[in-house]
Amino acid sequence: PVTLWVSAGDQVKWVNADALASYQITFGSPSPFTAGTTFPLPQGGSVSSGGISSSAAQCAGQPNCSFKYTVAGSNGCSLDPKVIIQP
Repeated sequence: PVTLWVSAGDQVKWVNADALASYQITFGSPSPFTAGTTFPLPQGGSVSSGGISSSAAQCAGQPNCSFKYTVAGSNGCSLDPKVIIQP
């Protein structure tokens, strides 16, 4: 899992080292980020999550304040299945 802190203004930057395939990161609803639920990750590129959403910030530090996501693409997997939000 990835742990983000509201107080630090944390964001996620996903990086695709694969120059031959693109991927898509998708969160269920709600997303923990202001930029939405879907993050297209181009071949050899990167994408930022944007800031932590107000709904995710409100649950920060609670036991169930985590958000599952999937990575889809030719080699898609779910190695980091959730983002945990802390105050």
